[in-house]
Amino acid sequence: RGWPASDVQLEAMSRSLVDKWRWVVCKEDCQTTNHLSWFFVEDWGARCNSSANFDRYLVTHYFRNRGLEYVQRPPSDYCHFGFITALVLTAHFEYPNSVAQAGRLLFLAYVLLGDF
Repeated sequence: RGWPASDVQLEAMSRSLVDKWRWVVCKEDCQTTNHLSWFFVEDWGARCNSSANFDRYLVTHYFRNRGLEYVQRPPSDYCHFGFITALVLTAHFEYPNSVAQAGRLLFLAYVLLGDF
C-alpha cells in the first residue's frame, strides 16, 4: 500500500536523515559514482574489524582496488540500512517534483546496497 504522499511528518523525517548523513556517502552532490565517499565502509570496519574477511574482501574492494587509503575509525551513529530507507522514502516524496532527482536518490540507494 505504501505511504500517503501527503504525510508531512514522514517526508520531513526522511529528508532530514538524508541531509544529516549524506556526507557519509557523498563527497559532492553524488551525481555520479565518482562523488561517492567510502566513509560508510570505514564505519562498518569499526564494527567488523575482527573479521579477516572484512579486510580481505571489503577493504580490498572499496579501497585497495581504487587506490584509496582505508582509515580505521571509531563507530559512528550512522545506520547504513536506515539511510538507504531514508533515500527511498525521500525519492517517493520527491518523485512528483523531479523524476530525475528521485531517480538519483534511488540509484544512490541501489549503489549503497553493494557494488560488488
